[in-house]
Amino acid sequence: LSADLELTANVDGNDLAAALRAEPEGDGLRVPTLSLTAGENTLSGDLAIADLTRATQTLTGSLTIAAPDLSEFSALALTELAGRLSGQIDLTQEAGRATAHVQLTGTEISAAGTQVAGLDADLTLRDLFTAPALAGKARATGILTGGTPVEQVDITASGTGDNTEFSLDARLAKGADADGVALAGTLATGNDGLDLLLKTLDGRYRG
Repeated sequence: LSADLELTANVDGNDLAAALRAEPEGDGLRVPTLSLTAGENTLSGDLAIADLTRATQTLTGSLTIAAPDLSEFSALALTELAGRLSGQIDLTQEAGRATAHVQLTGTEISAAGTQVAGLDADLTLRDLFTAPALAGKARATGILTGGTPVEQVDITASGTGDNTEFSLDARLAKGADADGVALAGTLATGNDGLDLLLKTLDGRYRG
């Protein structure tokens, strides 16, 4: 199985270009070229599957996002987008278990009626296809959704085995004593799906 594809188009005045090259390699498949370009924005990366009969256990690769003007992806997303987003996703394997490492940074993002002034995320998702466990931190600032402003949301997570210990702190204004909510809990992956245990919850709204 091999392929070498290139596509160009113009959607709502935006020039789009896509490229894909795939070639067999041993018992698997290698995709050294994978890209999508819309104006100044690019998604590019590469993938490899060492054994097609064990695809999820041998899939590796990376994807780089460089989008200084998300509005040029609006036609593809079928919704109005705006802002800037950059980052990288790396997929690795260890003992047949996939790990995804996600780093994202964004500013002045808006999509589907929600606005985010700042986004910074560094997350690792282990055992991606069987019993996912999340670790890392993410912060979003200057959020406006449904007409409600939220100054800042912080999320931290620590994955241990099949469990993810997490905490979330959301504040409607600046300051640790501002109105908002803080919670912590555990998300466990089991044979019957996901189990959520909420350990603490502290909220306050004075208007």
